Order: sequence, then C-alpha cells, then structure tokens
Amino acid sequence: MRKQSEVKRKAYTALKELVAVKSFEKINVNDILAQAGISRATFYRHFMDKYDLLDQAVIDQVDLIYTDDCDLDLWRERFADMFELIKKKEMLLAMGHKYEAEHLYTMHYQMVRRLCLKRMNRVKGGVVTDQEMRAIKFFSAGVAKILVDWTQNGYVVPARILAGECSDFFPPVLKKAMSSPKEG
Repeated sequence: MRKQSEVKRKAYTALKELVAVKSFEKINVNDILAQAGISRATFYRHFMDKYDLLDQAVIDQVDLIYTDDCDLDLWRERFADMFELIKKKEMLLAMGHKYEAEHLYTMHYQMVRRLCLKRMNRVKGGVVTDQEMRAIKFFSAGVAKILVDWTQNGYVVPARILAGECSDFFPPVLKKAMSSPKEG
C-alpha cells in the first residue's frame, strides 16, 4: 500500500510539474515516466493512461477535501471546494482534449457516490440500507449531471452558488442516515 501511494504521488507530482510548462494534450506517458522516475510497467499497473492519472489525482484531492471529521454542515463548503477543483482540472484540459460527456458524468458520479459512502462508513460503520443506497445513487446521478452541464456550458454559474444548489437537493433519507448523533 505504501509503495502504491508513493508511485501515485510521484506520478501526480510529475504531471503537475509538466502541466506547468506545456499543455496537457502535448504531454505523453513517456514524459510522465521520465519526470516521475518510474517504469512503464509500474505506470500501467496503476493507471490506464494519462487521463486516468488525471482523474485519480482529482479524486484523491477530493478525498482530502472531505476529511473524516467533515460533518454534514460543512458539505456545502466542501462541495464548493470540489467544484473549484473540477473547474481547475477542466481548465487544464481546455487547451486540448475535451472529455466526452459520458466520461465526465461517470467520473463525477463516482466522486459523489464515493463521498457519500465514505461518510456512511464513518457514521454507520459502512452499513447502508437498500433505500439509502438508492438515495446515494439518485443524488450522485443528479449532481453528476449538473456538473457535466456546468462543465459543458463554460462554468457560467459560480462554483459556490452551484454547490449550494446541489447541497439543497440532498435527500432527507441520506441527511438522516449520514448525520452523526451530535449533528442530529
């Protein structure tokens, strides 16, 4: 596990350094390998391609935003931070490759679902009822669609406003299930 996180850290750092000097579209896997000092086999053991590396870097950053001590009342702010991070990543790609809507949707859906499950794990020890899982999927799908539309429309609505609107759609069944006793 430690070696895996070290490889990811090296690859993330290499990508960040490379993007500072040339566009993402012009960066290839060989550039990343040379900058990170890792082998091709090691890279492909952890990532499918440079786009997967970028996706995983964003997901890991989102995980840092949503720490284990993040109570539900902080989610609106954390959503805004996540949306800003997504905007930065998309701006990075705006110079060249554009993700297709389906890819964006899948990535955003997985991020929101992962955050909800992470919270459920903290509050309920990972026990999720069928109704709660349906609510997580519904909420994740809705937020993912909103994020795809936001991305494709050029981020017209400020991230903090959009985050507030998404937070307002949080299903009551999840709010109840994901509230710790002190948040009640």
